[in-house]
Amino acid sequence: MATPTIMKHMALRPAGVAGISQQRQVRSMCALRGVTPAGQSAVTLRQMSNRFEALETGFVNRPSGLRGIKRQVKMNAAAEDEMGENELKDMAALDNLIDSMLTATAEEMPMIIGQSVMSLNQKFFLRIATRSDSISDPEAKKQLSDLAVTVMRLLDEMVKQTKTTMNTSGELLQKIVTAAADPATGEFMVPLAPENISAMRTAVSESFAQVDEGVIAQAYSWIRKSDDDGLKGMVEILQRVLQLYAAHTLVQGATPTAEEGTPERALEEVLAADVEDWQRLLVESDGAGYGTGAFIDELHKRMEGVVLGMANGSYTQRVLAEYLKEVEERAKEVFPKAEK
Repeated sequence: MATPTIMKHMALRPAGVAGISQQRQVRSMCALRGVTPAGQSAVTLRQMSNRFEALETGFVNRPSGLRGIKRQVKMNAAAEDEMGENELKDMAALDNLIDSMLTATAEEMPMIIGQSVMSLNQKFFLRIATRSDSISDPEAKKQLSDLAVTVMRLLDEMVKQTKTTMNTSGELLQKIVTAAADPATGEFMVPLAPENISAMRTAVSESFAQVDEGVIAQAYSWIRKSDDDGLKGMVEILQRVLQLYAAHTLVQGATPTAEEGTPERALEEVLAADVEDWQRLLVESDGAGYGTGAFIDELHKRMEGVVLGMANGSYTQRVLAEYLKEVEERAKEVFPKAEK
């Protein structure tokens, strides 16, 4: 008997939830044209787990110590003379980050590092070394040297903590993903059938209280790894997990509670629904008279809440922002009179 397989003819975005609706459109076009996949492969959860055992943290590509940095300073300083506008803006952003760290207290430093972790790469440490070489004040040089050591130490502590929590996050994510697999074989059929999506929605709901920033970050890491390994079907499954998480976060329990017959209720119904139902719900909302701006206004309030009410740059903020942006794009296609 043939086993379920992952179809490899889908065009997927590399990460996030925003590509889900476009994936469905691509599959529909392939079906209309009679396209068959060039090759098929089955992926089990065990194989997926093995691929993600040693995920990169993103902190490894930095020089070892200030001596390693200073060997590159002269080259870096020379390159500054040829910087374009974007490079100068990036350098100014690094300077602002360094200045904020120099004036931060010991209690504030871990929070600053956590919020700016994506900027703490080789360029960051090179900028510290370049600034140190450009000044003669011994005390200022010592402050920059101490800062580099402190940031490296806190990053190393963060890496250790990440590795400790990664197993827990991975186990929870696997539990959610497993809900979409064939119970007998542990394999997946993509595109997911409605009953598989429903099972995964239930898994997200049951585990929602445990889904934190670490789990969402893990999902994005798995998406990148799956995309690099050509497991496009697994990318779609993980994107669906993020979409379901966003629905449960933006609408508590993915159950609309706003007053019936209001733009807010119409928005909640779209946000809580599977992406396959968005078109129908948006058309209904337009028919109810919300397509002239009321729906978009409510959507923008949600976007504002995500931007202002969540940790800037967090993976949770990212997944919710991507989800809301995708809803906005789809809504504006259905509501041509809505303000762009």
